[in-house]
Amino acid sequence: MAKKTKPFTNTKKIPILVSEYTSTLDHVRGKGTGIQLMELDLSTGELFHLRQLAKLENPSYMSLSHNNSHLYAISEVCEFRGKRDGKITSYQLSNPNSNMELIEMQQCSSHGAGPAYCRPSLDDSTLLNVNYVHENLTTHPILADGTINTPSSNIQLEGNGPIRQRQEQAHPHAINQNPHDQLVYLCDLGSDSLIRYQLDTSSQVDFFDKLKLPAGSGPRHIVYHPQLNYSYISLELSSQLATIHHSASPNDTKVCDLSAASSANNDVNFPSELTLTIDGKFLYLANRGANTISLFSLDNPAKPELVESIDCGGTTPRHIALSPNEEFLIVANQDSDALVSFQRDKTSGRLIHAHTVDQPTPCFILFPTESPAS
Repeated sequence: MAKKTKPFTNTKKIPILVSEYTSTLDHVRGKGTGIQLMELDLSTGELFHLRQLAKLENPSYMSLSHNNSHLYAISEVCEFRGKRDGKITSYQLSNPNSNMELIEMQQCSSHGAGPAYCRPSLDDSTLLNVNYVHENLTTHPILADGTINTPSSNIQLEGNGPIRQRQEQAHPHAINQNPHDQLVYLCDLGSDSLIRYQLDTSSQVDFFDKLKLPAGSGPRHIVYHPQLNYSYISLELSSQLATIHHSASPNDTKVCDLSAASSANNDVNFPSELTLTIDGKFLYLANRGANTISLFSLDNPAKPELVESIDCGGTTPRHIALSPNEEFLIVANQDSDALVSFQRDKTSGRLIHAHTVDQPTPCFILFPTESPAS
C-alpha cells in the first residue's frame, strides 16, 4: 500500500528514491512494492516515508539521466511478456524538488534475462545495460522523449571462473562510462574480467581491451576517482577492494592494489556497493556478511588505507549512497528491512549512526536533486 502523501515543506529536507525487492529470488525474499519516495532531513539525518511513486517488480537498479529529467529502472526478472527476458522501465521525472511524480513512458525488453545494471552514457545518448543471467550487454539509443530504442549493440560475453556455483559462465554485473577516458567499462563477475569498449555516435560499442583480475575475485561494481586515472572495484567473491590504474591506451591498464574489504573477522563476506566523495579523499564500501561499512582513506590513491569498518545498522547492506552535500551516508539493509542514515565527519570521513526507519527489502537509493546549501 502506498504511503500517505506528505508535502515538502522544509527546505532542509530533500527527496530520496528507494527501490525494493518485491518477489522471492535465490538471494532475497522480497517484501516491497516498487519505488518509494522518501525524505532526508539534512539537519538531523532523520528519514521519512512519503508515498509510493511506482509499482514495479524487483527494481534492483535505478539511474537518472544527467539532466535529471528521466529515470531508468531495471527489473531483476527472468520472464517478460511470456519470454525468458528481463525488463527496463523508463520514467519521466516531474517536479523533482516538490511533489515528485514518476510518469511511466515505456516498458521494454532488456534483451536478456536477469538484468543487473543500467546507466546512461555521459552525454545521455545511450542507455548501457547488462544482463547477469543471459551474460550479455546491450546499448540502447535514448530518443528525444527519453524512451529507449532497440539495441544498437547486443554482445554475448564468454568465460568463467574457478568458483563453479557462481562463475560457471560470464555474469556481467556493472557497466558505465569512465569520464576520464570516455571508454565504457564492464565488470564481469563470472570471468573475473574488467572489459573496456569504445562507444560511438550511433550507440554501438566495439571491444577495446580486457584486464584479467585475480581468479575467483568476482568484480561487481566500479567507481572512478574524480581527478585521477584510478578506479576502484568491489570484488564480491574474494572480499576485496581492487585499485586500478587506467590508461587511454589499449592493454595498459593494471591492478595497483588489493585491499581487504572489511576489518571485521568474518569468514563469509560479499562486498556490494562502493562510493567516493567528490574531493576524492574517501571511499565507502558496503559488506554483506560482515554487515559493515568500510571507510578507506585515499591519501595515496594507488593504495587505499582501510581506516575502520563499522556496523551497518542491519543485515545485508546491498546499497549505499552519499547525500548530495555529503553530510550523510544512507544504507539499504536488504534482509533486516531497514534504511539507515549515518552522519559523516567531512574531515575524517568517519560515520556516526543518525537514524533508522523500517523499509521492506530495500535494494537501491537514489538522490534525484541537488541539496540546498547547508
